Amino acid sequence: MVFTGKAVLPLLILFGSIMAATLYVRKRGGEMSQANLVRMPIIGEINKVNREGPWPECVGISFKECSKLIESYTQEFAEIEIYDEGEEPKGFNPKRVALKVDESGIVTTIPHKG
Repeated sequence: MVFTGKAVLPLLILFGSIMAATLYVRKRGGEMSQANLVRMPIIGEINKVNREGPWPECVGISFKECSKLIESYTQEFAEIEIYDEGEEPKGFNPKRVALKVDESGIVTTIPHKG
C-alpha cells in the first residue's frame, strides 16, 4: 500500500488527535474515578445533601448500610424502624424513618420520615 502526500497529512492529524485524547483521558483519570463519591443532589439545588428525606439512594442496599447513611446525614431522627414489605408503620411520627425491606434485608422502597 502506497500513501501519497495528500493521504499522509490527514492520517497524521488523526493519529495526533487520538494520541492527544488518550493522554488527556489518562491525565484526568484520577479525577473521573472520584465521580462515584459525589452524593446525589436535590433537583434544582446542586451540591446539597438531602438531609430531610426521602433517600432514594437507599433502595437496593442493606438496611444496615441505609441506616448508617441516614444517620450520617442527620442526627434529628431518633428512630429508624424496619418493616417487611407488606407491613405499614402505624400513625405518623416525624422522628421516625421507615425502612421497608425484603427477606434478605435489602431496602425495597424509598425511605422517608413519618
